[in-house]
Amino acid sequence: MADSEKPRNSVEPERPTTSGSTISSSSSSFEYDPQVHRLQSRNTELDLERRQTNASRALSRTETQRAQHALTVGESLTSRPSKKPLPPFGGGKEYPPLLPAREDYVVEFDGPDDPLYPLNWPVQRKVYISAILAFTSICSTFDSAVFSSSSSHVASHFGVGLEVAILSSSLYIVGYASGPLIWAPLSELQGRRIPIIIAMFGFGIFNIAVAVSKDLQTLLICRFFCGIFGSCPLAVVAAVFSDIWDNRTRGTAIACFSGTVFLGPLLAPFIGGFINMSYLGWRWTAYIPAFMGFGAFALNVFFLQESYPPVVLVAKASELRRRTKNWGIHAKQEEIEVDLRELIVNNFSRPLKLLFNEPLILAVTLYLSFIYGLLYCFLTAYTLVFQQVYGMNAGVGGLPLFGMVVGLMIAATYIIISNRWYIKKLEANGGVPIPEWRLPPVIVGGALFAAGLFWFGWTGFNGTIHWIVPTLSGLFTGFGLLIIFIQLFNYLIDTYLMFAASAIAANTFCRSMVAASFPLFSRQMFQHMGIQWASTLLGCLAAVLVPIPIGFYFFGRRLRMRSKFAPFYEAVQEGHSGEDDARAEETVDPNNCALCGRRCTGLTPACCSGICTDLGADILHCGSCTAAPCLGLGADCCNEACANVLTDPNHCGGCSSQCHGNVPACCNGICTDLSTDIAHCGSCTSLPCLGLNPSCCNGACTDLSTSVNNCGACGAPCVGVNPACCQGTCVDLNSDANHCGACLAPACTSVQPGCCDGRCTDLASSVQHCGSCNSGPCTGVLPACCSWTCTDLTTDVNHCGSCNKACNFGSGGGACIAGQCIACPASQPYCAASKTCVSSLDCTVDGSLTDEVFAGIHVYQ
Repeated sequence: MADSEKPRNSVEPERPTTSGSTISSSSSSFEYDPQVHRLQSRNTELDLERRQTNASRALSRTETQRAQHALTVGESLTSRPSKKPLPPFGGGKEYPPLLPAREDYVVEFDGPDDPLYPLNWPVQRKVYISAILAFTSICSTFDSAVFSSSSSHVASHFGVGLEVAILSSSLYIVGYASGPLIWAPLSELQGRRIPIIIAMFGFGIFNIAVAVSKDLQTLLICRFFCGIFGSCPLAVVAAVFSDIWDNRTRGTAIACFSGTVFLGPLLAPFIGGFINMSYLGWRWTAYIPAFMGFGAFALNVFFLQESYPPVVLVAKASELRRRTKNWGIHAKQEEIEVDLRELIVNNFSRPLKLLFNEPLILAVTLYLSFIYGLLYCFLTAYTLVFQQVYGMNAGVGGLPLFGMVVGLMIAATYIIISNRWYIKKLEANGGVPIPEWRLPPVIVGGALFAAGLFWFGWTGFNGTIHWIVPTLSGLFTGFGLLIIFIQLFNYLIDTYLMFAASAIAANTFCRSMVAASFPLFSRQMFQHMGIQWASTLLGCLAAVLVPIPIGFYFFGRRLRMRSKFAPFYEAVQEGHSGEDDARAEETVDPNNCALCGRRCTGLTPACCSGICTDLGADILHCGSCTAAPCLGLGADCCNEACANVLTDPNHCGGCSSQCHGNVPACCNGICTDLSTDIAHCGSCTSLPCLGLNPSCCNGACTDLSTSVNNCGACGAPCVGVNPACCQGTCVDLNSDANHCGACLAPACTSVQPGCCDGRCTDLASSVQHCGSCNSGPCTGVLPACCSWTCTDLTTDVNHCGSCNKACNFGSGGGACIAGQCIACPASQPYCAASKTCVSSLDCTVDGSLTDEVFAGIHVYQ
């Protein structure tokens, strides 16, 4: 960690206390990154740990939420140095002194029984808020499937193929995958209430736009935005349940909520079928979700109260400032500043890193993606079986999905009942969850789900068996669907306590994208393979996936031991007593950590404050239990020393991963050579090299297509009178006929093109450069360059008057006079000495003539 990096205000993580089918308080819209230090004194912290009421545990969890928030969307205003100069205070005033005892001005809840704290709300209020949020979630999930029943009508109305019309359903689910990247961070900035209200209003508006759309492209785009706004309840509602229900009751609440999430898609087909059969038409499958969305919007505006504890304290601080006029009073939430870089890393980079580096997350994501895709595949399969095979109409043909609805209800009842067993086992283990406890129901649910697929396909493919038989297969598929989802989600949460939100974000994105693809090929698969064989294929795939939870049940412990992100806990050995636990509560013995018989494992096992850790890899206790946490974006613990895997060339991307090269560096966790890397040329913070052919030569950006010093390759300089690099080739702009004067100049064109002093010329005809650029200008009365040779057009018989115009004198000869050919008669041939036509007897060497002869001849002067 850099010396200049300041720690963020936060606290140590709470000891996990999940229960039943609980989705923990940090699972849905925020995550815990263990780069934190204490806000409260040790005495207060110990007091919260020793008090065993649910409320006191919840207050400790509030501090954890602050830390998770700060490290998910931003950091403290006091912890990030600003590059801008501090503005003047104004009015000629000096800066006032800092608040004395800053912590005294921070608003807190008034003890564990504070009625403002959401966990202490009356049960009646919690129930009606939960009911409103369940209805809000049903609006979203109902819309994801009700419009699919109108695909054939949409295709007919806009004159497109059925596959194109089905895109309306796929794009909605793609919006499901994209929306949580917006809503989850926003719920930590503004609380839970504002995002839900905004989302339901936008949900209603875009559904109205779908209903009135005049062309297909408008419909598809608006369906995508319906998915983005509709994804908010799925991303935020579970977090609200974590805020208002404690560990003992949250399992029941979450089970009921999960049932409503799956209930929407299963109720939608028959409702949409009856709408399309009626005089209302397909557009009302968008109007009705819009009206439901506006209804949910109104309910949330008037009845939903803010439940996110840090934001509740913001409202309390605002009222105290207004009434006391003490403007120093504030809540910790108000110290948070949005960090866009960390927001992107924590919501994009970290989930992908966990997905591809953690086999537990990858395998669970594959399983849940397949199961979730089959949920939307069933909408197609049930239509084919009960409408085409059994001849039911569009409305009645959707009613057999109630078999799956009943299966969901049975699963929810089982989860609620088994929650009591889980609580007892959790309490016997000192409140520490063992993730493998979640898996036995998943194994049973996976087997029943696969069996339900075989049952459905082989009893409903030809219509000879009563329709109730394939309908009853939904009991198995519905039961398995909910059991697999809830238990595997809780398995991820229990395994990656501090990184649960990133694990779930990766899972949610992948399964939504897979689910978006299933409607595009489901109909073709069932029609071409046959209902029985398509169901057999899916059933076989489901059966192949059943060993995943079995393998995790037996080998998950080993995978968790090797994981850098999953805290490792072991179940307490049987036979220990409560008195033993009391004596071991403050122990640091790795063989009896917090509870007698709990043995810590790892390369450097230790027991820190009753929690097992590995001092060689734990960023909270790197090197020792008393060491300061490793802080900063990318902080990690490598060989008992803090390191930054984003910037340390000796631990780049992971511990002991050393970078090599001429100028080795670690940029954002990737090894690079600053002397040659065009993305980080010279430094990790430099902008990428740009150009037609960008390159990095000795740590400096260059364009190999234009650089005179690095033309075509690094270290290849151009030479010449006026050197230049044109498209990676060295040229001399003074003499190159293809780049005369400039690289982009057109090539010289003529009989004999040439480039002289940066200007195009014709060496065959140029008077200034006749034959070559180095030749002097042609001279004479009428100088010219004819065929690369200088001449005078007034006297040259081969170029008389113009180039290539030769004189033809015959036997008498003649001369080129003033650019014209003059011929002599045969009796008086041309005398070159005297330039006259005379008798050969009169043509003397010196050209002198007698007076008599001179008088009778024509002289060509």
